[in-house]
Amino acid sequence: MNDKKAAGIIRMCLDEMYQASIPPISWAECEKKYVGVALWFLEHSISLVDYDRIKTKYRKKLSRLYYNSLDMELLNFSPGFKRDD
Repeated sequence: MNDKKAAGIIRMCLDEMYQASIPPISWAECEKKYVGVALWFLEHSISLVDYDRIKTKYRKKLSRLYYNSLDMELLNFSPGFKRDD
């Protein structure tokens, strides 16, 4: 696995998380809509169950070398969490 392939997998993970968020949006739309906006990720929320499911799915696609990269990108860019009722 190389950096470019890992970056693509991480991007797909973020896209799926934002598609599962409330309100849903694609990652590509986020990149366009929120340029220069602070704390924009708080405009979208995802349940912890969905977050964990999606993260696990994409982590399996990455080599161990890129696990920390996924964690850092999610820490910086994943949607906020909502309470599961």
